Order: sequence, then C-alpha cells, then structure tokens
Amino acid sequence: MKNPFLLSVLFFCSANLFAGDDCSYDKKTNLVTSGDGNNFYCIPTKSATEQGATDFFIRNTKDEDLMYIKMVSFKDPQQIQASNPNGNIFYYEVYFLKDSVVAEMKFIYRNSKVAEFICESKLIKQDKIDKVAEGRFVMVNGSRYSARRREINEANHAPVIINNYPSTPSQPGINIHINR
Repeated sequence: MKNPFLLSVLFFCSANLFAGDDCSYDKKTNLVTSGDGNNFYCIPTKSATEQGATDFFIRNTKDEDLMYIKMVSFKDPQQIQASNPNGNIFYYEVYFLKDSVVAEMKFIYRNSKVAEFICESKLIKQDKIDKVAEGRFVMVNGSRYSARRREINEANHAPVIINNYPSTPSQPGINIHINR
C-alpha cells in the first residue's frame, strides 16, 4: 500500500473495531473488568464433582449468580498417548442459571483465562446474560464433549449375548438346561 491516507484510515478503523475488547481479571477481588464497562465476578470454588478441581460462579456486580461453570472429566481410549496414558479429557459444562441452558467449553488451566474467555464471549451486558450472545455461545460451543462421552459409555455397555447351547434341541419338546 503506497497511499498513506488509505493506510491511516485502515489503521484507525481496525483500532476502533478492537477497542473495548480488553478484559482483565483481579485475583484478589475476582472482578473481571471489560473495556465496554460490562464488569462481573468470576468466583472460583472447590469442585463438588472432581477432586482437586476448580469450578466457577459468574456473578454480576449486584452479587446475583448468572452462570455456573463446572469442570468435568472422562477417559477416551482414542486419546491415549505417551503424554496422556489414561486418555483423560477435561472440559467445562457452562450452566446459564436463569434459562437452565447448558453448553460446553474447552478446559482452561488458569482462572484468569476462564474469566477472559467469558468476557471475550460478551455474555454479560448490563448485569444480565445477553440472550443473543448466549445463543451464539451455545451454538458455537455445543456439547461435543458429552456427545463423545455418551458414545464411549454406549460402546462400553453394549449387551453381550453368549449362547453356549446348540441351536437345535437334542430332543423334541421343552428343553431346560441347568448348569450345576
């Protein structure tokens, strides 16, 4: 681009496009501040289902619970490798408390990154869950982990029929076999 005016207009537009997307997490207060003023709290809590794990409550600035983020794990035989010998898969179930809607998201190791992920998804506006953003979040993130988990459970619990008896009776009439 040799035109400096066009280059400066492009820079200005891109700077404005991404302005307000800054999110920061304060570990001491658990406050997540958003560049657009939609602040909320991301409160870590000891997981009730996974030993040593952390779940999160997302609360607005009025101290009302908006979301619950629960860490879940399962074993996937297809994921077994040297760095993951048990095939462990970790993910979060995201519960939108007012609507009883559930979605899933990838597991993130740091509390600040969980808070930033929620902030960047623009789920909270004016101390409430934004319905449009919630719908987009559910559609984009879906439930791929629980679908895979169900698939594995169904494969592991398929009925097995063992028939050790001949297919044709040895004598006409009713045949009863009692193994003792």
